[in-house]
Amino acid sequence: DTGWGSPLNIQRTFAVLSKAGAAGAHIEDQTEAKRCGHRDGKKLVSLDSMVGKIKAALDGRNSDAFVVMARTDAFAVEGLT
Repeated sequence: DTGWGSPLNIQRTFAVLSKAGAAGAHIEDQTEAKRCGHRDGKKLVSLDSMVGKIKAALDGRNSDAFVVMARTDAFAVEGLT
C-alpha cells in the first residue's frame, strides 16, 4: 500500500494487524494514486514523510516480531546516483 494514509492511520492499522495476529505488513513510498511498478509516472512522497510513516508503523505494532517492511520505487523514479 502507499502507506495507509496519515501517520495516525498507519499507527492504528499496524496496531490492528499486529493484534489480529498478522506476521507483518508493508508500506511504500509512492504518493496516492499509486502506479503499478512497471508503469511510468510514479511519484514519491518526501523522505521526511516516509520516515514518519515508518516510525508510525513501528509505534503501532504490539510486538517486535511483527515485521514492518518498507519498500521504495526510488530507483524507478530517481535512477541510480
